Amino acid sequence: MFGIYSLCKQLPVCLDPILAVEAGMQLAIEVIKRPFTKQVFTSSTSKKIDAPLPTLKKVDVLVIGGGSSGACASITAAGEGVNSLLVDMNPGLGGTGTLGGVDSYWFGRREGFASRIHEAVLAVQQEIGYKGHKWNIEAKMFALQQEAVRKGVDLLFNAFTYGVLMKENRVCGVQVATRWGPAALYAEVVIDATGDGDVAAFAGAEFVYGSAKDHTVMWYSLAQYKTPDKIQNNFTSMVDVSDILDYTRAIMAGRRRGDPQLHDHGIYVATRESRHIIGETVMQLSDQLLQRSWPDVVNIHFSNHDVKGVSGSDWINVGLIPPNLEIEIPYRLLLPKAIEGLLVAGKAISATHDALPAIRMQSDLENLGGVAALAAALAVRSGVTPRDIRIQELQDRLIHEGILPASVRTRRLAPIHYSEEALRGLVDQIESEQPLYEYANMRMNEIYKGPIPFVEICSLGQRIVPFLAEALELASGAKQIRLAQALAMLGNQSAVPVLIERIMEQLKGTELPRRTADMMYVQLPPDHGAMPDVVYLLYSLAQTRDSRSIAVWQRVVDLMQPREEDFTDTWLGLYYYVDAISQGAERLGDRGAIPVLEQLHRIPYLHSQISSSAPQSDYFLERRAMLELVIARALARCGSRLGYEVLIQYVRDGRSLLAKQALQQLRTLSGQLLDKDAERLRIWLDSERPYRQTHPLQLQLDIETNSESILRTCEEKKR
Repeated sequence: MFGIYSLCKQLPVCLDPILAVEAGMQLAIEVIKRPFTKQVFTSSTSKKIDAPLPTLKKVDVLVIGGGSSGACASITAAGEGVNSLLVDMNPGLGGTGTLGGVDSYWFGRREGFASRIHEAVLAVQQEIGYKGHKWNIEAKMFALQQEAVRKGVDLLFNAFTYGVLMKENRVCGVQVATRWGPAALYAEVVIDATGDGDVAAFAGAEFVYGSAKDHTVMWYSLAQYKTPDKIQNNFTSMVDVSDILDYTRAIMAGRRRGDPQLHDHGIYVATRESRHIIGETVMQLSDQLLQRSWPDVVNIHFSNHDVKGVSGSDWINVGLIPPNLEIEIPYRLLLPKAIEGLLVAGKAISATHDALPAIRMQSDLENLGGVAALAAALAVRSGVTPRDIRIQELQDRLIHEGILPASVRTRRLAPIHYSEEALRGLVDQIESEQPLYEYANMRMNEIYKGPIPFVEICSLGQRIVPFLAEALELASGAKQIRLAQALAMLGNQSAVPVLIERIMEQLKGTELPRRTADMMYVQLPPDHGAMPDVVYLLYSLAQTRDSRSIAVWQRVVDLMQPREEDFTDTWLGLYYYVDAISQGAERLGDRGAIPVLEQLHRIPYLHSQISSSAPQSDYFLERRAMLELVIARALARCGSRLGYEVLIQYVRDGRSLLAKQALQQLRTLSGQLLDKDAERLRIWLDSERPYRQTHPLQLQLDIETNSESILRTCEEKKR
């Protein structure tokens, strides 16, 4: 009789179906003989019986998730000579890059570990005679598994991680569900490469799901096979991977999308975003725009701002679409706060919703997996936790591997301090010759290196306001508008007359102005912050929290006469018009805005968008529901009962993230831990009457208010 682990080790590479069945049956017999942890429930309590799970393996480094980061992490760790095991829910490696249908790199640095993976894939493709311009997903899966086997990685496929094994605040292993029963895996260091932060969440790590404001995430994809050998991704709507019902709904919705003549759909839900595990520091979009330097840098990512979905950042909404940037990743993003023995690699690292789009490229995440593996191996060899390794030793190794430039060990980091003369000079440099979104008009191989004056100005906080106000008095034309936008970013109402005059001038016609700028990589709205120029000014006006805005919103709503197809028009920007008005009203929190919002809510396709759990093939139904929720939030903050009523209805929506957003808003507005029972919520609404008060929104996301405190690269250290 084989031992449990020796059987598990054979299964992934067992090609004979008869032998596979025999091995599986033997494993099942072994697992059944072992005791395991189970829950006993009574009517009022649950009691945990501590019976040990069968132990499949004890290793040095345990990698959970075999996608872009996880596959590279396991291969790299095993190459370091430490005993490594990889667990994945799928039948093969690669995750989003294979079974998820994303069969090519977008942006990202093709160096270091990523370069070696790409070379291995090319070798397999050459061997099988494949000549496509994108990689063959079977070839990539095979290449990754071949590299893992060569390095000595133990593989466990088709296994779901459902819990963690902990000693105090240290993760010591995980609980997995296999086809033959539950089991335990132990390790000195665990790498959470699930992409969703599953292990960290199970360990009790703090996290934010999607945007901190409303749980909005970038779209997910269920791959589509046009023919058995032709695959494409299909990023369309949101999914809550922490909710099994919503996960199932997303699969069912995904399978209803695409050409009716499709051969088939994929087996893996590829998410662009889910949990953000809170680490020792949190990266914001402002850090990227300011090109912040970090003393503990361990990787450099490269991308445009590839947000597929709704941005919550004021930077994007006022028109600053970021350029192609190289972004330093500090080691602290990989270390979950207050949890030991665990590293997070992949999309779930400690970054905000609007910081993620530029740091989620596949090749960069492959390199990040290798970084985590080297850190884990160093921790094992040193007999310390990942938090206590010598970061300089890790950086030296990463320089050797081609991940970091040698200059990270010789450069000097210091904040930038501005004198009054320098502040005046900075204000004078504000962009006036071209729109802010022109920063994004770059080829894929171009890298932006210089400062962005608008960002530098708006990140200095109130210290720069007098200089902006002085310049505004003397300016005209495009420069006056940009100065007004900067003052609005800082919440200064002296910008209001300039903004209103410019907006109303553009609203003189009989229709809403359309987008005229030809922006790169734009898909169906909302996407990439691509909207008409006047909407950027509406978002700027929203930041001032000024009641004079209400007349402007009224004019916009009066011009709205949308048809259903208008919501899919990438040039009209209808989504952004509705969102800009609603965000402004949220921040203002003034009863005077209620009539405009109610008129907006009465527009066809912007009310009664609530859905049951039935999957929807038309993903724009979800996007219209997102708009109804934004309107409801604004109504509630302005003191309208209708807003609360709509939020209560959405608490029972079948789309989990919309329901969670509605409940989050009700809890925030009430200051109470309300439950999601709709009847009790209605009783609460009738008895408490929270709409008697207004609640202006104070939240700002991804904004730096004291850039003179952050580190930048100044020069190399003097030797």
